[in-house]
Amino acid sequence: MKLATGGVSPIPEMMNAGVNVSVGTDGSTTNNSLDMFGEIKTLGLLQKSSRWDPSILRAQQLLDFATIGGAKAVGLESSIGSIEVGKKADLVIMDGRSPNLNPLRPENIVSNVVYSSSCQNVKSVLCEGRLIMKDREVLTLDEGEVVDAAMDAAKELMG
Repeated sequence: MKLATGGVSPIPEMMNAGVNVSVGTDGSTTNNSLDMFGEIKTLGLLQKSSRWDPSILRAQQLLDFATIGGAKAVGLESSIGSIEVGKKADLVIMDGRSPNLNPLRPENIVSNVVYSSSCQNVKSVLCEGRLIMKDREVLTLDEGEVVDAAMDAAKELMG
């Protein structure tokens, strides 16, 4: 949408034809925020708005596009994409007390994640069972150092 180079994907028709639907984010050229939660929400809202049908895709389907569908898209559905015995523990733990995720009830958790959450709600992250971020603090690298290096690289590229 940022580059205005396409329309709205015909997701229901793709699904009916057996196409694996997934959602992801490219890079800053086409998506400055790289926020998967925003991508999931945008995908759902575009489908609903372009078809004038609020029931076109359920929240669970949208979440599945990002998880199960994403894993299948890269050929890793047997090891990632869902929480199952034998799969890698790639998990995001969100702050359920965040105002934008409340009221939080069993029947609206998925809908709140899809339509109300953002990367700002992520509290902790595990990759392959290894704690990468805890209580919003990255444990595996010096975040300030990485940002400084990125800014230096940008200055060098742009002169």
